Amino acid sequence: MKKILIGMSVTVALLAGCSSSSSSDTTVANETTDTAVAAGSVVEISLIVGENTGPDMMQTVPLGSSVRITFINPNGPDEIHVHGYDLTTGEMAKGQESVIEFVASNAGTFDIESHVSEEVVFILTVE
Repeated sequence: MKKILIGMSVTVALLAGCSSSSSSDTTVANETTDTAVAAGSVVEISLIVGENTGPDMMQTVPLGSSVRITFINPNGPDEIHVHGYDLTTGEMAKGQESVIEFVASNAGTFDIESHVSEEVVFILTVE
């Protein structure tokens, strides 16, 4: 459970340490993370609604990379949707962990939003 609660900055650090031939640039400003990782690697993103989420939270991943996003909403039941990929967590109970995994095969910028609050919890850019 502790692994899930690790902030995005720790996840970015782990990804950089696991990459053998890639270069990772990480910029953190105003709680915004913009990261590039090597194509073909798995990008792991952990989001805790209300803690490291919001429309200013973003990450860039390479086209064709595998993306695994873990969601938890400790504040109440939720359902998270990835626009442009038409993927959803399905209904999640308060505090329940849910994972969406997919290949980033569509280039562009995609909102990831709560169906309950209709707020953008994260922005994913695929280049």
